[in-house]
Amino acid sequence: MKNIRLFTVLILLCLEFGVTVDTHAQSPVLAADINEAIVSIPVIVDGKPNGTQMIATVFKPDGAGPFPFVVLNHGRAGTPIERSQTPRWRYIEASRWLVKRGYAVFVATRRGYGETGGSDVETNYNCSNPWYKEAMTGGVESVLSVIEYAKSQAFVNRDRFVVMGQSVGGYLSVGVAAANPAGLIASINFAGGHGGRPDREPGNPCVPEKIKQVFAEAGKTSRVPALWVYTENDQYFGPVHTREWYQAFTAAGGKAEFSLLPPFDKDGHTLFVRGSKIWQPLVAGFLDTLNF
Repeated sequence: MKNIRLFTVLILLCLEFGVTVDTHAQSPVLAADINEAIVSIPVIVDGKPNGTQMIATVFKPDGAGPFPFVVLNHGRAGTPIERSQTPRWRYIEASRWLVKRGYAVFVATRRGYGETGGSDVETNYNCSNPWYKEAMTGGVESVLSVIEYAKSQAFVNRDRFVVMGQSVGGYLSVGVAAANPAGLIASINFAGGHGGRPDREPGNPCVPEKIKQVFAEAGKTSRVPALWVYTENDQYFGPVHTREWYQAFTAAGGKAEFSLLPPFDKDGHTLFVRGSKIWQPLVAGFLDTLNF
């Protein structure tokens, strides 16, 4: 009972701070229908392994492949304790949907979170002068490490993959697209941003202009199509800001489709986990246009 109560508290804390997790995340039973496996991924910094590892969940269709793949990037809890206690990331419902479309899926628990632990390379440090650019750089290093690991697997088509993520994971997906790793087909950004403060300033993150600058910089080098999905009642990143971020990204040269969905539940920031029936047709249509 003690473990059950602890897990319930963690879920509530994660939802409060915008980390939309699925409630099956701590299940000891692997999902056999989508060939779930737990792996360790070497972290690559400046082109070489730095001696640390990330815990990751891998799902794949039946058979030898090679399959196109998706790197699915998680969001961020609000305090160091919550981040350290975050369960291994799975995004089981979204991952099952992606596997049924024929993709392998890689969901890493990035540096600074859960069992992976280590330095919090995605921190923005403070609200008055947030380090959004540095946070993106640190997180993108982790995601690029996942991509390199995925490409080394025999069941993967290393020349066809997509990055997608929610909240800070969406923010990092935009950053990965700006890095243009070989084989990237597209990026999908769900409610992407950093520095949200729904408890104090609903819809208004810390210094949104600095996030706008980071997205504009990403737009200069991003070359693949992107889908940005936000909601009208996102309590972390309101539509006034998200539209401006999108406009800055595309004005700088980025190619993206912006979809602002109607209000969802009490906080549209949770759409990715709680509203799959809403977003899956939208994402399916986007991927179909890319023959992915």
